[in-house]
Amino acid sequence: MSRTVWVLTHGINAYDQDGMYFDAVFNAVPTEAQLAAHGVPKNRISHVRAGGGRLDHEDLWWELEERTPQ
Repeated sequence: MSRTVWVLTHGINAYDQDGMYFDAVFNAVPTEAQLAAHGVPKNRISHVRAGGGRLDHEDLWWELEERTPQ
C-alpha cells in the first residue's frame, strides 16, 4: 500500500526567483495552525488546503501537493 505525504511550497514573483521553494512536508493534510506556522496568511489557508496556487497578481503564494514518496 502506498503512503502519501503533503508537500508545502511557495513561489515568489521576482526577477531572480528559482521556481517553487520547499517549506515543509506533512504526513496528513496540514491543519490551519501548521500552515500558519509556515507563514501562510490566515486569509489564504482555505485556498492552500485546497491545493493553493497564485491568486490574481500576488507576489507570494503557496501550493500544497499530495505526493507518493518513492
